Amino acid sequence: MTKEQLVIRIKAGENADDNMEMLYSQVRSFIHAMAWKYRGSGEVDDLEQEGYLALYPAIAGYDPDQNVKFLTYAEYWIRLYMKRYLQTNGSCLRLPVNCQEKVRQYEKFCTDFAEREGRKPLEWETAAYLGLNTDQVEDIKKNACLIKLRSL
Repeated sequence: MTKEQLVIRIKAGENADDNMEMLYSQVRSFIHAMAWKYRGSGEVDDLEQEGYLALYPAIAGYDPDQNVKFLTYAEYWIRLYMKRYLQTNGSCLRLPVNCQEKVRQYEKFCTDFAEREGRKPLEWETAAYLGLNTDQVEDIKKNACLIKLRSL
């Protein structure tokens, strides 16, 4: 039975426990592969557990009429749950998720800019790209330093 058929049966309430167990066994290697990508930031077993928990909202939101494979749709939820787990449990230093996302955008921009231009971007260039003012860029830089310190 395909994953899509199992999801349809689970949503209909047909023998949900057995169908969920079958779905777990079919996606086990996929979830393990995704958890393995984040192994440097957390325990693989914990990340896998988050991946399994992510199947519930994925099942609830899946629409078979959209002609999308279930695993393609579920990948978003699995990745989201794993990232949120790492963001909330990865360290005793807690930064809000939106701050961590801004730091990630900042670091990606700086890396891409340095590769393209051969230098670090100026503050006003970073601010213009991120749609912020220079004071906000300074705050993001401070948060980036905190994140680097907590990973040591």
